Amino acid sequence: MRTSDQLLKLVGGNIRRYRKEKGISLEKLSDLADLNIDFISKVERGLMNISIVSLHKIGKVLGVSPHQFLTPPRNK
Repeated sequence: MRTSDQLLKLVGGNIRRYRKEKGISLEKLSDLADLNIDFISKVERGLMNISIVSLHKIGKVLGVSPHQFLTPPRNK
């Protein structure tokens, strides 16, 4: 797997993890962040790149700093 693919999966997985931790549905995140639901779904699955602006919008809704989406989760 290429590094860029790994990064997309990391960011998308973190978005999904934080969204689920907050109990927010994909549809609600889409509405609150003013982003297309299909776009967010593809990002969460690591299939689509995301801009810094969109990452900021999602972070604002989830109460997460954008840099946290780039950080691998800690094992508990």
